Amino acid sequence: MTHTFKSRFRKTLLWLATGFVLFFLFRLAYGFMEDVVEYVEYEDLMGLANSADGEQSMKRNYASYQIPNKLQKASPISAPNQPIGTGQNQKYERVANVRTRSERFSDDEKAVKTKIRDFNGIIQYEKNQGNPGSRNLFLQIGVAPALFDSFYLEMQEFGKVWFKESTKTDMTSEFLRLNAKRASLEKTRAALMELKNRGGNIEEFVSLENNLLEIEKQLQELGVELGSYDEENEFCTVRFYLVEGQEQEVGIFERLMNALEWTITYYLLFLFCLILGLVAAWLALAVVDKWGVMTKFNQP
Repeated sequence: MTHTFKSRFRKTLLWLATGFVLFFLFRLAYGFMEDVVEYVEYEDLMGLANSADGEQSMKRNYASYQIPNKLQKASPISAPNQPIGTGQNQKYERVANVRTRSERFSDDEKAVKTKIRDFNGIIQYEKNQGNPGSRNLFLQIGVAPALFDSFYLEMQEFGKVWFKESTKTDMTSEFLRLNAKRASLEKTRAALMELKNRGGNIEEFVSLENNLLEIEKQLQELGVELGSYDEENEFCTVRFYLVEGQEQEVGIFERLMNALEWTITYYLLFLFCLILGLVAAWLALAVVDKWGVMTKFNQP
């Protein structure tokens, strides 16, 4: 009995150790395959990028394209007072994010600005901070829609890209909503002006003036928003982040420690889930077995 228990115990330990070694080797091989290179921590890079994204002074750019007549007929959205038989002007916002890391920060910064001039781009927002060795640059660039794709690719040639994305959002409904709101405010203003011309007591006159001032303020704000949709202001947006840092190869000792830490965490989690599954299966079998015994006992 003792010999059998010891034999089973050794086999269990051997299986557990084998599983641990396999997990460890898998994580170690994955680390080498990824060829990890670090400039600064990924969380720090994301923090810099999110901080730049949160700036309130950044301009939003919109562009447009014409929908052919045959597509216009099937479209549920149509601009007010648009002549029949013409294409519909669709509005959209296109934004690209390029985030790179560079060991030659000053050279890359100059080259980036030269590239912007070559594409006739406009730097709409710039934020440059940090001391030599840990500098970072953020640029928001407005570029002509026809040049957007090629410019987006060119901006990936600076430094080492660690993140890139490009999104396109249809803004036609928002554009039509703003126009409808402006039309409604203009009608309200015209109605208030008629009331104002009819005369009345001082309190009514003051109230009308206040309402007119509020409507004028809203119309001015709408005018600014709608001005971004004008054809002469049509651009697409490229947000470019350049982070300075020295390349550091991950050493073998650090790789081993990372693999060991990962293995301990996830192997224990794997064993916990396995034990939980076995206990659940045992309970299910026990319930089924007891139910079968009770059913058999209750039969006449």
